[in-house]
Amino acid sequence: MKNNKGFTLVELLAVIVILSILITLAYTGVSKYLKETRNTTYKDFEKSITIGAENYLIEHSIYIPKEGETVKIDVSKLIDEGYVDELIDPKDSSKTCSDESYVIITRKSNVSYNMDISYEACLKCINYESSACSNGG
Repeated sequence: MKNNKGFTLVELLAVIVILSILITLAYTGVSKYLKETRNTTYKDFEKSITIGAENYLIEHSIYIPKEGETVKIDVSKLIDEGYVDELIDPKDSSKTCSDESYVIITRKSNVSYNMDISYEACLKCINYESSACSNGG
């Protein structure tokens, strides 16, 4: 008599192929989600250091550039003085994005009683660099 219990080799291979496809699809979706989350975190870091630089200039108006001039403020200075929290790199939590990052502050002109000031955040992390980093500094 033939024993009909168990699976054939073809059935086992079919299950392994199906599981491999499912794992590949899941990995692709999760890795895409993680990449989008990291990019969002980097953009939030850029906003944070820009706001920190704005607040820094409010309290240290002596550093406001003159018309047509540019000033660079290192993020490490903003962190040391409490304007920004430490920027832990989402790609590697043992590293920070603070050491080489900075904000470029440019005063274009005076408009009536207002100053036309622009802020560009240069964020440098392990696998990320802001577009502002190539603009100067």
